[in-house]
Amino acid sequence: MFESRARGAGALALLLGWSCPPDPRPVLHARRSGLAEHTLRILLAEDNVANQALAAGLLRRDRHAVTIVDNGVAAVAAAITGDFDVVLMDIQMPVMSGLDATMEIRRHEVSTGKHLHIIAMTAHVMQADRTRCLAAGVDDYLPKPIATDALRRALSRTAGARAVGIVFLMGR
Repeated sequence: MFESRARGAGALALLLGWSCPPDPRPVLHARRSGLAEHTLRILLAEDNVANQALAAGLLRRDRHAVTIVDNGVAAVAAAITGDFDVVLMDIQMPVMSGLDATMEIRRHEVSTGKHLHIIAMTAHVMQADRTRCLAAGVDDYLPKPIATDALRRALSRTAGARAVGIVFLMGR
């Protein structure tokens, strides 16, 4: 119970711009696994500023390199021109939805032969919503609010294909 509260306090501190000591567990796990300093290069496509701050702060604290965009058009542009391991794609964004952005990225991949792992994040949690996300071309699906273990498993599946271990902590 204390551990859960401590993580929540850390997330709140990040949102408020306060500094807080990093959780030593990711570093210990990273050393045991022999991981590089930057575990993953992540494109975070999220329009909500509070969600951006929370997710990016926690990802960076765990030594992931994070680039943030706030709409689907920017997500497509960054995914096509950048060098990312994974996209955390909010499905409901302005300008272009996350599903439309995913389909654009997949169309571009046909010409390059590359595949960018895309994890959909959405508050829509019905089976039909999951099916719609997968049909649009996402590789994985996470309902919001994001559960720590579910996100860890999704990122591990991403990295598993690249033979990289993952460490990620995110409070509920």
